[in-house]
Amino acid sequence: MSGFVIKVLLPLALAFIMFGMGLTLTTADFKRVISMPKATAIGLINQLILLPLFGLLVVTIFPLSPTLTVGVLLLTFCPGGTTSNMISYLAKADVALSVTLTAISSLITVITIPLFLGMAIKRYLGAQQDINVAKIVLPVLAIAIVPVVIGMIIKARSESTAKSIEKILAPFSVIFFVFIVVVAIYNDRANFFDHLKQAAVPVLIINIVMMAFGFFSARLFKVNVRQSFTISLETGLQNGTLAITIATTILSNTEMSIPGAVYGLLMFFTVVPVIMFARKALIKPAS
Repeated sequence: MSGFVIKVLLPLALAFIMFGMGLTLTTADFKRVISMPKATAIGLINQLILLPLFGLLVVTIFPLSPTLTVGVLLLTFCPGGTTSNMISYLAKADVALSVTLTAISSLITVITIPLFLGMAIKRYLGAQQDINVAKIVLPVLAIAIVPVVIGMIIKARSESTAKSIEKILAPFSVIFFVFIVVVAIYNDRANFFDHLKQAAVPVLIINIVMMAFGFFSARLFKVNVRQSFTISLETGLQNGTLAITIATTILSNTEMSIPGAVYGLLMFFTVVPVIMFARKALIKPAS
């Protein structure tokens, strides 16, 4: 596929998605950690530490090519994203907590993604893939953080303007998400089905097990049910679009992007039952 699509359109699509997320955020979303410290701490530990560790366990159990192994791990290094906020809303979970976790984890992953990814590449690919951690930080900032900050600035200055832009941008966010997944699949079209067979089970296991773990770990620490469902979704859902963009645009590695694309295809089959179960559990007590 054209280098213009991979190097320009793909990161622009992700930047627009992240800009849309920024339009929904305020500084209060970061300060909310003070009012719900326990739920926030559990969610962040699950997302940023336990999710990558479980990913490491899964790729140790399942034999994958070195590049797909790094691709699966990269997916676990990219938690949350705007998808988890939308799904928390549909599930009647605590959207405020979801937004807070997404906002904070997005900032922290500017450091953790390059660091963890550098370690994974060194371990599994060695000399096969050149890696300079410092060169990953700036592109991640440019495509994942700067658009969020711009969106937040617009919202802080004029909430009505932010809402108007968000209303226009919302349908395009879905289109951009589909575009990024399609680009990843098209780039790997010669080997996609072989890679799909290898990556599907590990990706599904990570998604399902971590959603369950997120819920029960929260309940173990006596977090309320609504927030526990939020932590479940934030723990089990990854930012596949970010993983794909990093693999294809920054690392120029098509195969590494496949776990993110596979995740983008399969996540809805696991999330819909969770949404239905959560709505039933959360709406029933109020009726």
